[in-house]
Amino acid sequence: MKIKIIMLCLGIILFQNGYAQKKTEKSIYTSSSINYYPELKSYSFLKIIEGNQDKLVLKYLTGNSGTFVIDSISSPGVLNETINKFPTQIFNLGTSIQISKDHSTFHEISLSRFSRSKSSYENTYLLKDAMGNNRLHSIGYRQKSFILSLRYEYGRMFGYKKNNFRFGLSGFFEPTLYTYKREITSVQDYPIKATIFSFNVGIVPMASIKLSKRVFLDLKVIPRILLGEYSNVTVNNPILSPDDQKGGRELDFPEIDIAGAIQIRYLLKETKKKRK
Repeated sequence: MKIKIIMLCLGIILFQNGYAQKKTEKSIYTSSSINYYPELKSYSFLKIIEGNQDKLVLKYLTGNSGTFVIDSISSPGVLNETINKFPTQIFNLGTSIQISKDHSTFHEISLSRFSRSKSSYENTYLLKDAMGNNRLHSIGYRQKSFILSLRYEYGRMFGYKKNNFRFGLSGFFEPTLYTYKREITSVQDYPIKATIFSFNVGIVPMASIKLSKRVFLDLKVIPRILLGEYSNVTVNNPILSPDDQKGGRELDFPEIDIAGAIQIRYLLKETKKKRK
């Protein structure tokens, strides 16, 4: 019921003022922002290790008898779960363009997340083999990730445009693409590849502070509802079956998290009303 109410409110916000008059003032804003997003959810790889083993169990028939019975006992399987947590930046720089009518209703397209990262780890150590010879060993990995998010908002600012403080509300949808690759420099681990595409919607309350005639400070709280997630996460472990090489996670709809943004918005162009 809650998700239906949220989606209804989102629809009202996205399509409000659809029949507004054409002869209205249109202004164009550009902005730079610092965006906060929570970390990506972890994916896991499950493997059931069969533990069937025959054990000898000696049971004396009598207290002084030398005969015994051999029982075959099978131990239960063991569930082995490997959890992989993907590296993500929780703070990102962003930019946006906004078209506003009467400085009230607006359309805004934001590049909310765009980042590439590379990192590596290597540990080298010296061991002696059975013959007493020194041998150099190393363990480590190289990994890189990429994330891209675009957010479209349609909303309305309340209050007179000359006020120093205004409150606003918008609805949004936001697709996100994330890719990850881990290369291994030792035989103790296995390479991992991931491609994750997700789609979120929500309603954004915001506050806008007028710093000057053309510059504004906007604060946004962004509750995000996950509509869908499509992923291909694999570990290149030849010991595992093709099904066990695929990673996954349980989706518990509706999944909701909280993001946020602090942005400086600049009035780039203002078009006045046409006089008759």
